[in-house]
Amino acid sequence: MTDIENNEAGADPTPPAPEPEKLSKERRINLINRRSTAYILEITVWHVAFMPLVIAIFLHNNEQALLEVIEAGAAGESWDPPFWLTSLVWLPFLFFRERLGGGVSWGKKFMGLDLARSDGSDHPVSEKSRRTRNLVLIIPLLPLIEYFVAYYGNHKMQRLGDKWSGTYVVEADVAKPRTGSYSAAVLGAFIAAIYVYGSLAPDLAQFWFKTLM
Repeated sequence: MTDIENNEAGADPTPPAPEPEKLSKERRINLINRRSTAYILEITVWHVAFMPLVIAIFLHNNEQALLEVIEAGAAGESWDPPFWLTSLVWLPFLFFRERLGGGVSWGKKFMGLDLARSDGSDHPVSEKSRRTRNLVLIIPLLPLIEYFVAYYGNHKMQRLGDKWSGTYVVEADVAKPRTGSYSAAVLGAFIAAIYVYGSLAPDLAQFWFKTLM
């Protein structure tokens, strides 16, 4: 049957993408570290860009509460704002981070990664699938569980969100795959996140508080 006849019969003329080869341990480490680096960088930048401003806005009528947040951060203690407040900032990030990146989050782009459909189709991943795969990340500590699910999982390294949405993370440039463990990259991103969360973000919250006042 020709392609034209397939089209007339309602068949999808797009050939399915080949299944990825069985991944070696080195390749799994490469991919999981790149994915982790991308995610850590994204949430770090999000905390710098938006979280301090949101905290200052919602606590601008309670200077004492804001000072406690800042002092806790300066002392290296937990300065977590209320869960509902972090969710107010976190939910838009999870649902729209890939839309802002033109279909894939900027962290993945930076690390040379892309998102594909796990059924082998070349059709773009739908907006609904992108939102679905990020739903599980709302739950505290679940991103850490997702790390192990992806690393020790199937040959596509799908985490739970990927399985529910029918997606998986792939190499953006198959012709020139990035090599190496990327251990230094994920460690550097983690250190930067600690600095931002423990020191820079509280300082920025104070800056926005003074600006808004």
